[in-house]
Amino acid sequence: MLICLCSGILLSVVVMIRILFNTHHQERKYKLKMQKLQSRMATVSKKNLYIEEQLEVLEQFQTNLKAVNTKLSNLIFDLNFDLFSIISNQDPPKRS
Repeated sequence: MLICLCSGILLSVVVMIRILFNTHHQERKYKLKMQKLQSRMATVSKKNLYIEEQLEVLEQFQTNLKAVNTKLSNLIFDLNFDLFSIISNQDPPKRS
């Protein structure tokens, strides 16, 4: 009877150790997964900041390009107007 009781206690201790080991193992796996997830999130965040910066540069470029295109169009128009006047052997008319 004493042997049964001792073996029961020993079996209970082994089961408890096994449960504690599994819990500890799962906690380590969870922490490792969380570290990987945090690393990926940091990488995605850096890429997102880079893309946002590129979009801002693109918007500035488009704004500048529109202004330059407008100015270039006006200069081309003026040049064509002057050339047409020269070709027609007339003094360039005065523009307002």
